[in-house]
Amino acid sequence: MIETLKRLSPVPIEFVYPKVGVIGEYFWGDDKTTPFLNKRIEVDKTLKKHEHIAVLSHEIAHALCDVKNCNCRESKILEEIHAHKYSLNLLLKHEQKASLKWLLMKIEEHLNCSHFSPAIEAAKHIMKLKLWQKCLDYVK
Repeated sequence: MIETLKRLSPVPIEFVYPKVGVIGEYFWGDDKTTPFLNKRIEVDKTLKKHEHIAVLSHEIAHALCDVKNCNCRESKILEEIHAHKYSLNLLLKHEQKASLKWLLMKIEEHLNCSHFSPAIEAAKHIMKLKLWQKCLDYVK
């Protein structure tokens, strides 16, 4: 599945030693002047394989939206909702049960944040969708 994700990614993927509190990031720059060649996805190399798959599927969604100049880029909440939908659908389609279970847990963890963040609002939205229930049913 890692090879499939690498083929789906419009940007290079790097496995790096972790930064505090960061498991995966898509770097696209702060403005439209950032050259496309400098864009990349970084993933914590100390994660387990199923975690790599979950994180990569989410970060690839961000990269694909950037490449397509998707409307979701107008709002951090919409970006997260779109990335979650993409990754949940992809993991479900490819029957990545362990990765899907881990991602569901991570999305639920966002609800425990003590401060406002787009991730909390995105999690609330995602958890109301039929897709969420379908994923929960699959991982049982």
